[in-house]
Amino acid sequence: MDSNMFSVALDSNTEGTFTFRNEGHTLGNALRYFLIKNKDVEFVGYSVPHPAEPLMNIRVQTHTANPLSTLENSLYNLDEYCDLLLTKLEALD
Repeated sequence: MDSNMFSVALDSNTEGTFTFRNEGHTLGNALRYFLIKNKDVEFVGYSVPHPAEPLMNIRVQTHTANPLSTLENSLYNLDEYCDLLLTKLEALD
């Protein structure tokens, strides 16, 4: 991931806050959904500080897993889901 688009602040081995630049509620809510489906995730929440500020923050707390690995896995799952949805939509044509 481009470091200009993403920053990480790990508070511990199981807690972290991730900031995505030029992203908003669309990615935040979808990513929150895929994160909360993970049984090791204890808490996840996202915020868009201000509509004029192009930032989306997502906070992840896990029971035992590394929050960055958990986020990466959820991003992968979201990407796979979007690919599957696109394939199904294209098949309708």
